[in-house]
Amino acid sequence: MERRTAWQIPASRRREVEKNGNQLPKELVLNLLAQGYPLEELLEFFPMFTLDQLMLLLDDEMIH
Repeated sequence: MERRTAWQIPASRRREVEKNGNQLPKELVLNLLAQGYPLEELLEFFPMFTLDQLMLLLDDEMIH
């Protein structure tokens, strides 16, 4: 399985994430999860967010 780093996400996505300030970058997190990154590793990538916030993101995505 090929893993891509966050820097390989298109620049338009990065600008969108930066523009949103301190919001959880939903699309980036979901893409990383789809590529096989474990939640613990995502918490290392985004130390400003909690496991609860990541779980809420996943719950919200599963409901919709």
